[in-house]
Amino acid sequence: VTLNGEGYFEVAPEAGRPFIVNANQAVIRVLGTKFNIRAWRQNRKIKVAVVEGRISLRSRESADRDAVVISRGQVSVLDEKGKPSEPAVADIQTCLGWINNEAVFDDEPLRELLSQLERWYGLSFVLDNDALMDERLTVHIENEPVGDILELIAVLTDLEYERTGDSVFFKSRAIN
Repeated sequence: VTLNGEGYFEVAPEAGRPFIVNANQAVIRVLGTKFNIRAWRQNRKIKVAVVEGRISLRSRESADRDAVVISRGQVSVLDEKGKPSEPAVADIQTCLGWINNEAVFDDEPLRELLSQLERWYGLSFVLDNDALMDERLTVHIENEPVGDILELIAVLTDLEYERTGDSVFFKSRAIN
């Protein structure tokens, strides 16, 4: 299977027939498990979370011996250079929130939050200062109207926003 985006898989084991997912530069090999992959083309990082079972993760350019094995309740991220992180215990339910129109951003850059909103609501974002994209936020969005989410971002980042159709422009607040 080839994946661009985010997908949740439940794969039954079948002897001699491994299930393989190609996602950007990642190769995920499965023998029977439940897992989530986040692999958006515009973000070179691939995040894999395992709900049940085990999978291996490696770069397409690397050999099987360079793969990490991710077990139940663990997450690994294949970075921009194609190196998988050591699997770490994580709250897997937060990784699956998108299935229920939820998203949890825990100390994530604003660019990650805006990318999710672009996909969910078909919006495009412009900031008057690109450095703001690296500002880190902790936010839990649970099926909220987009106007409420934009207002929350404005409060958390001390920005003003203007929405025209599908375009949202964030700018620094005017000092009075």
